[in-house]
Amino acid sequence: MIFHGLDCEIEGDLGFLSDSSLINKLLNDSSINFKKASIKRTNKVSAYLKIPYQDSNINKTVIKINGYLTHGLKTVSFIGGLKRYFKFEVIGMPMFDKSITDIVQNFNMSFCFDDWNGKDIRSLDKLEDLYTLINEICDNENANIGLFTSENHTFLAKAKINNSSNNDDVKQIRWLLTYIYKAFRICENFGVRAIFDLNNSISNIDYQKVMNLYNEIFECDTYYGEGIKIFSDLKFYITNKEDIKKLKSTEKFSCRIIKNDEKYLRIFDSEIEIPEKVYVVENFNVEVYETQEQDVYNANLIANEESKLRIEYLTEKNVLYEVHNLEVNK
Repeated sequence: MIFHGLDCEIEGDLGFLSDSSLINKLLNDSSINFKKASIKRTNKVSAYLKIPYQDSNINKTVIKINGYLTHGLKTVSFIGGLKRYFKFEVIGMPMFDKSITDIVQNFNMSFCFDDWNGKDIRSLDKLEDLYTLINEICDNENANIGLFTSENHTFLAKAKINNSSNNDDVKQIRWLLTYIYKAFRICENFGVRAIFDLNNSISNIDYQKVMNLYNEIFECDTYYGEGIKIFSDLKFYITNKEDIKKLKSTEKFSCRIIKNDEKYLRIFDSEIEIPEKVYVVENFNVEVYETQEQDVYNANLIANEESKLRIEYLTEKNVLYEVHNLEVNK
């Protein structure tokens, strides 16, 4: 306790012997109804971790983990977290010594999401910080950590977390947090409600659907050039023959195509409705074919070096108005 500044608890039903006759009498005298003795650290100093610390990417999100330091004669310990959801403990860090250049230090990291159960996924507290934290630890071979006190922000130490992504428990936590975070972003974007439920299993199919939809909404860039794969056998209902001539002769055809592959998405045990998906195509060549139906034509869109494609979803922020008259860009 003196060397490491640790707390101590002694149960009353355990025998205890020290070199102090007073302590021996207090703890072992049968006339005293002793249940438990606690010796607590009083030398706590407010402190915090910054992850990552001194990262080369100045736009990177930095997570601040508040906690406290305690010290003995030989070592220092840090205990902190993000509310009740995440706890980080480094016990027994050696005190500063110029002869020490590289130390392997074990730490305890724990997650608890019980407080989220039954809540709308859009209201989960500290979710974004937890998601950023787990990715920082897993995506970097050495995640930099800076340790500071809150008293004048004194810098105390710099450390690295090595090889965390190889740990199976960390992988499972990352898998779950990735699902929760991306489901949260989808619900927030569409303005829909889904209930967090850890008692409900997540199938690999539902997990992948959340990943795919998230990528389409938030990470799907505009595609350019001849390699774009686009629809064939589109149907056009055109009664004006002049419009057909225009369509056949155009070299830069643009349109918006509504096509929903999935109408619903399951998040935990909630089923949310997915707004209509719109493919926005620009500057395509078009091949037009007559069909046996009157005023109905099939068309194939063929990408060229000036072609563009992007995907949108019809939310209140992105309303598609019906166009009755076909207009062809030349």
